[in-house]
Parts: sequence; C-alpha cells; structure tokens
Amino acid sequence: MDTTTINRGRLAADRSHETGTLPVAVFDVFYLRCEARADLVAACLMDFRDAVDGLQAAAVRYGLVTEIGQDGVQAIMAEAFRRAR
Repeated sequence: MDTTTINRGRLAADRSHETGTLPVAVFDVFYLRCEARADLVAACLMDFRDAVDGLQAAAVRYGLVTEIGQDGVQAIMAEAFRRAR
C-alpha cells in the first residue's frame, strides 16, 4: 500500500471516528476496486463507461456518496484511473 492510500486511510479513519459513520475499510475497498477497474480499462479488457458505472453504483451502495459527496467519489475514481495510464 502506498503512502497516498495510507494517508487517505488515516483521513478516513479520522472522519469515521468523528462522525461515527463508515469504517475505514469501506474507503480502502472502494479505492482498490477503482484501481482494479482502471487496470482493466488500461489493458483494454473493460470499457471505461462500464467500469465507471459499476464503481458509481458501488459508491452508492457503500454509502460513500452520502459520506463524502459525489465530488469526493469522483476524485477517488479519477486518482485511480490517472495512475493506471
């Protein structure tokens, strides 16, 4: 796990502890899913739209959209896809 993931996990832990909502694992699992989908898209094994649509649905199911907002969810996805290029 790189320092960005670790720092994001710490930030998520701080937020979760303050608000009493989502556990850190939800943020980490979502980011790992984003990285996996981004790798599939980069390898031309998955369509970009299908990848993003699936990730968006997961973010809603996990409660991330409610917790960090749509902009936060998109920032996580964008970071993962940027790294996969």
